[in-house]
Amino acid sequence: MQFEHNHHPVTQALDNIVSAVQLSFNQCQSDVYWLSVDFRMLIAATGVKHTEAHKAAVYIVDSLVEQLKPNESLLISSFYFSFPHSKVFSPYKSEVQTCFWCNVVSPISAT
Repeated sequence: MQFEHNHHPVTQALDNIVSAVQLSFNQCQSDVYWLSVDFRMLIAATGVKHTEAHKAAVYIVDSLVEQLKPNESLLISSFYFSFPHSKVFSPYKSEVQTCFWCNVVSPISAT
């Protein structure tokens, strides 16, 4: 994956993130891994331009998924910040508001 701005430092930072997360997953030795992280802050710390943040999020998730064995699953927490105002939340219909790639998958999916 190519980033238009600061390609090498951004890619290196993303790879460091993936390596750190992967190391913690390896230490857990589980079939289900739960990743609860503020993607906005994590990606901002890499130096990637905001116009390429979606690409960076996809890079992180794809890199982690590629490391999974066929019987393993990766769960990523999502957040719905509108609840305090709307008082309505549906795990099936409420939009994920935690990261830039949110609308790629539904909040709950069976894989």
